[in-house]
Parts: sequence; C-alpha cells; structure tokens
Amino acid sequence: MDFRIRLFLDSIIETVNQFSDIPLEARRLVLESTMKLVEKKADEAIIAQRTAVEAKNAESISEDKLGELSE
Repeated sequence: MDFRIRLFLDSIIETVNQFSDIPLEARRLVLESTMKLVEKKADEAIIAQRTAVEAKNAESISEDKLGELSE
C-alpha cells in the first residue's frame, strides 16, 4: 500500500508539472479546490462508515436485549 500511495503522489506531481504553461499560483488554486472536493467526499465516506457501524451496533444491542427477554 505504501508503494501505491507514493505512486499516487508522484502521479499528481507529474500531472501538475505537465501544465507548466499555467502559472504556479493558478495550479495551486486548482489543487486547493480539488482538495476541498476530495475532503468533502472523504467526509461523506466517513459518515457512511460511521452510520453503518452504528446501525450494526444497534442491531447487536437489539439482539442482546431479545436474548435477555427470552431468559
């Protein structure tokens, strides 16, 4: 996985460098905008994971309570 992360980073740097005709500040602004979009998607993924875990935990608690009722 570490290799894939490094490859990802190198790929981004290479892509940015391919557009040397665009001012560096403009490239920085594009990267910043992209980062905000990626952060938003990451937040959505984290919320979805948290919701799934909470739903699973709620299901486990319900099953435990049913077990108590049947005793």
